[in-house]
Amino acid sequence: LPKTSFLFVGRLQTRKRLDILISAFASYIKRSPNSPFLLEIVGDGPILTQLNQLVSTLKVEDFVIFHKSSLDPSFLSHVFSRSIAYVSPGHVGLGVLHSFSFGVPVITFELDTHAPEFYNITHGKNGILLPPSESLLSDTLFFMTANRSYSTKLGHNAFSTYQTEVSPDLMLQSFHNCISFALSKCS
Repeated sequence: LPKTSFLFVGRLQTRKRLDILISAFASYIKRSPNSPFLLEIVGDGPILTQLNQLVSTLKVEDFVIFHKSSLDPSFLSHVFSRSIAYVSPGHVGLGVLHSFSFGVPVITFELDTHAPEFYNITHGKNGILLPPSESLLSDTLFFMTANRSYSTKLGHNAFSTYQTEVSPDLMLQSFHNCISFALSKCS
């Protein structure tokens, strides 16, 4: 599928800073009014109404699509396959590994509040790490759409990271090796 959207998948919570994402995306749209790129948000949570109001206030209803939370593999495969990047300015966690498994790079802010999965992101290799700034995020969205070969490279590297470092099979093997080592020391 052609890349036509930025994506967030997860619980809609204040700590994810989706308000910043929507505002940065609205700035991006003002700079690129003919852009074919959309923002897709997949999830449910306590701030859904606030986010819908923000989209309306910023007049970007035609460019932001909300989907209900879904665990359907075919639906998720479809939304990830058309995404140029997974964007979560605030807290990131398993979304990093999920994105990498589909070959989608991650854009997030460098914060102290991320889950351990954050440390799989290497700036400029499989994702983009930014200082917390709405304007930098907007600039990055613009850059990703204007430099498709760069975003494609990040996506390939994200999938490579997943395959060689963080796939469930590799994690299971590491866990198995740790248990085997511990049991060998008890014998």
